[in-house]
Amino acid sequence: MWSTLRAVQFVYRGDGDAVAVVGSFNHWDPQAHPLRRVDGAWQATVYLPPGTYPYAFAVGGRRVPDPDSRRALRGPLGDRYSILVVPEHRPAVKGDAPASPARPVNRPRAPRHPGGLPNDLRERRHRVRGGAGEASGRPDRGGCRR
Repeated sequence: MWSTLRAVQFVYRGDGDAVAVVGSFNHWDPQAHPLRRVDGAWQATVYLPPGTYPYAFAVGGRRVPDPDSRRALRGPLGDRYSILVVPEHRPAVKGDAPASPARPVNRPRAPRHPGGLPNDLRERRHRVRGGAGEASGRPDRGGCRR
């Protein structure tokens, strides 16, 4: 069986005397995962199970969202957080089927024509079925158009 923990590298390129990563994965504790200064950036590796986690950097006693993250949200008190998604991973096993091309799954198909038929076909169908206008109860539109 493979390990369910994934290595996640956190990097903060801003200034600060002490930087830590805080999030739902460590109960927002700045002492749990301090970052170390390496080559001009603050870095730490944290091992996490697959899931979605809100997080931020603790810099100088305040929380700062990850400036390099494209996913963010606002907390109930107006604080901004970044979102980390740790994907499920399973190593390839001999005999696995190759991955299918990426395409939307279970996407409902739109009808070819809104409402079933285009308006001119709907009118033509009524004219052919109805016959003369007076007998069918529909106004006579004067034969089929081609």
